Amino acid sequence: MQCAVSGSGVSDGGDRDRHDFEISTEESEVSLVEVRGQFGTRCKVVMDSDNRGGHFEAVEPGKYTISVTFTKTIILTKAQCSVSGTAVQGGDARKDAVFFVDTGISVGGNEPAIQIEVLDPKGESVAIAELVDHEDGTYTGGEFHPNIKGQYKVSVKVWGEPVSGSPFAPVFEAASRERSFASGPGVEGGGKARVGRVMAFTIHSRDQSGDPLKEGGEPFKVLVKSPKGTEPATVEDNNDGTYTVTYTPEVAGSYQVDISLHDKPLSVCPYKLTILDDREARPRKLKDTRARPSSSRSPVRKARRGDSSDDSRTSSPSRARRKSRSASSSARSNDSPAPAA
Repeated sequence: MQCAVSGSGVSDGGDRDRHDFEISTEESEVSLVEVRGQFGTRCKVVMDSDNRGGHFEAVEPGKYTISVTFTKTIILTKAQCSVSGTAVQGGDARKDAVFFVDTGISVGGNEPAIQIEVLDPKGESVAIAELVDHEDGTYTGGEFHPNIKGQYKVSVKVWGEPVSGSPFAPVFEAASRERSFASGPGVEGGGKARVGRVMAFTIHSRDQSGDPLKEGGEPFKVLVKSPKGTEPATVEDNNDGTYTVTYTPEVAGSYQVDISLHDKPLSVCPYKLTILDDREARPRKLKDTRARPSSSRSPVRKARRGDSSDDSRTSSPSRARRKSRSASSSARSNDSPAPAA
């Protein structure tokens, strides 16, 4: 803001002269012009209509003081405080969470004006480290370790007022909803997907980098939807980063399996499969259309069983030859001479 007074009224001169002056200002207004003599006598000051100049009259010689008061109007807006960092955004439960606080002003020294409260998923208070003052209105630190996986409540106030977005609800988890997935008949279906059979599948937890987790504790939830509604499912933590899920379908039809982590679905969900009725899953027997033999036995088969007639026996050459040899042998026995007495 620049202001200046010029003219004969601010220069040395005679006591009975008319003393004119002009005032130039930038972004301000003249609020008062006062002229006093050496003994404190106030002189009459007449301002122009635009309040940018005027004159005064001195009645006696001596030293005079001219005072000009300027008025500058400014508008002060509320400081825009903000908070960021993993402490309010959520992240990996295996790492410390940190704050970044911007008070919206350009000077430091306001750490006592920053109030932070952290509650874990059980509603218990969590201690945080001290903030570091960068002397430019920003502060970092306030670390805390999310020992319990899940959703936290973080409240941040600056000068007694909540910052924008407070209270925050960050979620801390080791498993990533974008990287974790499931496999097995319970989500893939196939020939074993039948009514009344226990269906099983495995949830594979992965971190943000896609690496398998080696420990359990993630609160996965499973919802199985069937044609009649929902089917109860059991989730077992194997404590090695995998989770075994089982359910028993009661009706045939289309099924949908939803898996969520902290009430938010995995990116690969929903899984869809078809459950078959056990009767539909069995292979059907084909009707034998080949011609069946007649119930009457052939003459040859009767002959083999000894049930043939005389005609069938005499018609057999082998039997005729055996009868002929038997008759010849009998005749020779009858013609042989009797032994001597």
